Amino acid sequence: MHDRAWFGALSEPVPLQTSTPFEVFAVRAESKPMTLLLANESLPTDDAARRADALATAHELLAGPHIPALHSRGVYKGRPWLLLDAALVATGDELLCVQLDRGLKQPYAAAMGGLGAVVATVRRMHETTDPHTRAPYTMGTIGAANLYFDSDANLWMLGVGDNGFSRARTVLPTMLAPELALGEAPSVATDTFAVSALIRSMVPYVDVPDPIARVLRGDETDSPLAKLTHETNARIYAVPKVLRPSLGTLEKMFRGLLSVLRIRPSYEAHRAFMKQLLTQDELAPQPSPRVVLEVANDGSWFRLQGQETQRLGSRAPLRRVLLCLLEQAERAEACDVWRLLEAGWPGERVDAEAGANRVYAAVSTLRRMGLRAVIERFDAGYRISPDAQVQRAARP
Repeated sequence: MHDRAWFGALSEPVPLQTSTPFEVFAVRAESKPMTLLLANESLPTDDAARRADALATAHELLAGPHIPALHSRGVYKGRPWLLLDAALVATGDELLCVQLDRGLKQPYAAAMGGLGAVVATVRRMHETTDPHTRAPYTMGTIGAANLYFDSDANLWMLGVGDNGFSRARTVLPTMLAPELALGEAPSVATDTFAVSALIRSMVPYVDVPDPIARVLRGDETDSPLAKLTHETNARIYAVPKVLRPSLGTLEKMFRGLLSVLRIRPSYEAHRAFMKQLLTQDELAPQPSPRVVLEVANDGSWFRLQGQETQRLGSRAPLRRVLLCLLEQAERAEACDVWRLLEAGWPGERVDAEAGANRVYAAVSTLRRMGLRAVIERFDAGYRISPDAQVQRAARP
């Protein structure tokens, strides 16, 4: 399509993810909510065109449950764009942040329903040939940044055809097989590992039934459930990739595990839980132009106008995280999770999941102390709301 035939008619753009090769925006076209993928300005022209072709072909071939259909495509000021026929409103990472903020755990049957939809969708990719590579479609890496939700809490996946979306930093580490990390090309076998690792990474955020929790902790090793769990893990993790099961076989293994627990996965329960998170996020207090935040120069205390002074005292990580947010706000910039981790715990080396958990725990604490209307989630991190007026002070 011509440059302006569609792009100029779009309205109400809301950024969902802008740190990826193709930026993701919720937009309205012809008064209908849709999703815009716009090539990042950092992409070279030839690379952007090639990747846009790959994305467009994938969405045309795989449109259906959990993969949005391609509505139209074009170029805007040299930047390829694709309009998808899905009204995405939130990333999986954003809703996981809401879940952490609220101290909620997803019911096990609901979580397995959502993850089952992911497994089924990736399996469907494997059953379709990519005309560009003449090989099955694969994800390669997979993480929370591949998962999106519409206003009805339906699950959608981005990344098929060109999976730059998984590179965004999120609460969950991005999952990939060891051989992929060593430079091998993505394959059906590497996807099996990545999807399985994604499922395992969700354990801290799910209300895991006690029988399987005992197995995961190593408290139980001889029960039928323990043996079935260890056998499944061995098939996925402890054998050469050529012997890894297909995702179809993997689905059967998980059904076996769940039948032992007498649990039926429920995608509708997953939707209901995500809808709850969407609703709670919409009802979260919003900053107003009248919000005034007074902060000590050393971050040792802060006070919102009309409220009591909150003292951070010897809680050095919280002080450093708050000061980092304020310093970035002075530059009109946000802080990603890794910048906040470095600020809060300088010089410490922790793995990605532990580091992300530290940051989200710190930010959640600051929000509970009164800054919920001031500290906003933004892309893969946080920022001080542009509507907040910040005043530095030496003494309370």
